[in-house]
Amino acid sequence: MTKNWLITEKIIAIFEIILGGVIIYFLYVSISNLINILLNAEHNKWDNISIAYLFNTYHFGFLVGLLNVFAGIFLLFNKRIGWIASLAATSVLVSSILITVISSTSINGFRVYVIVSLIICIVITAFSLLLFKSFREKYGPVKPALITAILINALFIADNLFF
Repeated sequence: MTKNWLITEKIIAIFEIILGGVIIYFLYVSISNLINILLNAEHNKWDNISIAYLFNTYHFGFLVGLLNVFAGIFLLFNKRIGWIASLAATSVLVSSILITVISSTSINGFRVYVIVSLIICIVITAFSLLLFKSFREKYGPVKPALITAILINALFIADNLFF
């Protein structure tokens, strides 16, 4: 693997760590705002806030954020599991963004679609770079890695669609 590919690998790893951190941060802000709104309403107390509802609503985003952070950390340290998790994390991120945008009726505005399109293009580029020959040679057999990444992606898509 040449020096340029090693730098590319580190950039993808740092991008995934930052992206996962941003996802988790936005979830924290969203949950915090929801709890503040619920507690400021009349007759609402902590007893009325359902932990099951919060978990059901926000667990997927938290899992995607964690997957990106762990994938980036392991890829940064040149672990094979990091490469597999990075393949899975990028495909999960693209599919979850597409499912959210397609199924949501509240998203409108040209700017939102431009931002979503840019994020998807960057993530697809990272996914494509991870499939280059240099990475495949460095991390070994591709078929088991791709099967694992596809299974992780399928589990996340099922979770996103059904829970």
